[in-house]
Amino acid sequence: MVVLVHMNAVFSSLLSYGSFLMLLAYYILAPKTQMNHWMILIGLLYFSISTLSGQTYLPETNRDFYVYMAKYFIVAIAGYELIKNVSNREMLIFLAIGAFSIVFQILYFYDPLRDSGRYSGFYLNPNGMGFICLMGYALTFSLGKSKWKLPAQILFTIMGLVTFSRTFMVLWILVNLISLKYSVKNVRVFVLGFFLLLAVITYNEILPVKNPRIEQISALISGESLSSSGLGEDSRTDTWSNYYGAVSQKPFLGHGFDSFRGHTQWGVVGPHNTYLKIIGEAGIIVLVVFLLFMLSTLRKSWDCFHRQPHLFMMALAFVLYLATNHNYFDTGYMLFMIMWLYHNSKEYSLQDPDEDLAIADHAKMESGN
Repeated sequence: MVVLVHMNAVFSSLLSYGSFLMLLAYYILAPKTQMNHWMILIGLLYFSISTLSGQTYLPETNRDFYVYMAKYFIVAIAGYELIKNVSNREMLIFLAIGAFSIVFQILYFYDPLRDSGRYSGFYLNPNGMGFICLMGYALTFSLGKSKWKLPAQILFTIMGLVTFSRTFMVLWILVNLISLKYSVKNVRVFVLGFFLLLAVITYNEILPVKNPRIEQISALISGESLSSSGLGEDSRTDTWSNYYGAVSQKPFLGHGFDSFRGHTQWGVVGPHNTYLKIIGEAGIIVLVVFLLFMLSTLRKSWDCFHRQPHLFMMALAFVLYLATNHNYFDTGYMLFMIMWLYHNSKEYSLQDPDEDLAIADHAKMESGN
């Protein structure tokens, strides 16, 4: 997307289609293992039911719809083979590169009118960048006593804060609270985050034009209420409420593909909620299957919490993040991330539970519990 907006549309298309061709080539050449049946089933249900239930909301041409659908299944099938070979370290590097792209945005392609004082790096969306930083931050808890753990946590925290994403801030706190169950020593990260937030607020005070989101956060810290600080304005709950009536009209089959895209009779923007978008476009059956997939990932990641605590932190943050974002089906990094989390959680949850208890006891001894 950054190439499309800031460079050349033709080059952007070549890169996009080239990446999908390379993914197909990898799938053809790689040894075949079990597919992710959840992803296949959800895709089949969503695209078939949403298409049959609302032809009026299809894109301008059927070609656009089939390209959209084809990309999803290429990622769901070929991409799943790829992510099975992505280690924790490799995933962390990918996420760190994504987070660090904010620096390139600041230096080379920052647009104060379009970006409104918020940073998004190569993702062109501060909330999307917040998701990358959140996943990266949770993944740092897989580093153990590595010397790179603290620098990585600082990187993801700072880059996440400058997106000024409320979702990132809330889920960052949640991830740290969960980390205390693994080891109380992780409380020091709260202190780190607090001082980093103060640094961002201080930096904002010396700027000639202050970022309104930072001023709202500063007012909240100073003791003002959520409403008077302004941080509760333009809330996700207000956006969701615009679509409740539409869901109640057709709860079983939905209103059709892309009907909740925004700029419709229900609202200028989309619902900013994946669960609401699914039930609104394809009905309750697809939503139930999707929720079962999310719950299965959460359960498997919880089963191996004391072995790989980062998996549950990431999975829970992912499930909650979907309540503030509606671009799940057409966002590659989100599809790759949930498949990576599901695969790794499944693999670790199948290991010896007695060994898992031994690891839990060792973690408690280290934390002083």
